[in-house]
Amino acid sequence: MQSYDPEQNPDPAQWLGLDEATRMKLVAQFHQAAGIRLTRPQLHVAVHAVVENQIAQGMPAVADAMQRLRAEGVSRHDALHAVAAVLARHLNEMLQTGDEEQARNSEARYAEALGKLNAQNRQGLA
Repeated sequence: MQSYDPEQNPDPAQWLGLDEATRMKLVAQFHQAAGIRLTRPQLHVAVHAVVENQIAQGMPAVADAMQRLRAEGVSRHDALHAVAAVLARHLNEMLQTGDEEQARNSEARYAEALGKLNAQNRQGLA
């Protein structure tokens, strides 16, 4: 895989066959080449790559959210950002709490939040 385009689904085997640093480099190169200015580039690139990883791994809640957003007319790149916003909020909540039960239920809470994501509320979530 020589380049990355968030509007195209990367081949899951190729994407997951890359090391994490290469994935992040490809995501960063895309944003730079597209002239997209990022306020926190390292965080943006990392979360972008994590969402692509989840898609490539076939995580059902992420796949469903992406499919729903795309069916509602959201570009793939914007859908990635919407899912990434939910992921970032979820990670922040996990870091803020020391509650073990909340940590055990984190994937279910993430899936629940993704289940509520749609084209109308994605801006408020981002």
